[in-house]
Amino acid sequence: MKFLDFPPCKNRFGCIQCRNDIKFVEHMKERFGEWDCPEGIAFGTPIEKMPQHIQTKISTYQARLQQQGRNVPQISQENKISPIRNMQPQITDFTQTPGCIHRMMCVECRNNAQFRERIQQQMGEWKCPENIPLNTPLEQMPENIKEVNRKREEQIRIQKETMDKIRIALDGIEEVIPEKALGLVDIIRVHIFPDTKKSTFCKYNTGEAKQVEQKCCGGKVKIVAGFVCSKHGDVSDQRCRGCQEFESKR
Repeated sequence: MKFLDFPPCKNRFGCIQCRNDIKFVEHMKERFGEWDCPEGIAFGTPIEKMPQHIQTKISTYQARLQQQGRNVPQISQENKISPIRNMQPQITDFTQTPGCIHRMMCVECRNNAQFRERIQQQMGEWKCPENIPLNTPLEQMPENIKEVNRKREEQIRIQKETMDKIRIALDGIEEVIPEKALGLVDIIRVHIFPDTKKSTFCKYNTGEAKQVEQKCCGGKVKIVAGFVCSKHGDVSDQRCRGCQEFESKR
C-alpha cells in the first residue's frame, strides 16, 4: 500500500497533519515511503488556505469526531511545519500531479464528472496525456493503465489479507496466554483495530446499564442501550468505540 491509498490521504481528512505535522510526515514516510501531495498543497499550509473541498471534508470529519465524543487531532507547536520548511512547489497543472503522472487517477478522471469539476476549479483545464475520451471504462483503457489498476488492487488485497491474519492471530493469542496478559492483547487490538474496541473490557465501564440518546449521521436522535462510564457519564457503545481513553481492566 502507498500513502496515497491510505484512508487519511485517499479521503482527504488527514491533510492538516500531512502538511503541518512533521512527526506525522516522518512516521508516514517510515511506513509507506516518499509521496507527493496529490492536491499539490505545500507544507505549512493552514486549513483556511487549503482548497475549499478539503476544508469542507476536514470540517465534516472533525464534527463527526466531536459528535462521537472523540478527540480532534492536534499538532503540538514543536512539531508544526512552518512555510519556511516547504520544499515542494505548488502544482497548478493536473497533468503534473502524481495521480496523473503515475496513471492512478485515470478511471476517476475519465468517468467522474464531479472529480473533473473539482480539479478544474483548482487547476484549470487540462488535456489527457493518454488521449483517452471521456466515459471510457477501465477495460477499454491502455494496457499500462490497466496494469497500474491491477497492481493497486493487488496491494489493497494483500493489505486486507495481512490485517485479517493479524486479527486471527490476536484471537489465537488470547486463547493461550495467561489471563494476566490479556490486557496487553486488548491494548494491541484497540490500536490496530479501533472498531473492535469492547466497552465491557474498559476499566471505566461501571457495568450499570442505561438507555441513552444516540445521534445518527443524518442528525436523527434515537434511544439505544448504553452504560455508565466513570469518565464520561452515560454513553453508548458507539461513543465508546470512538473514545481515545480506553484502558483495559483485564
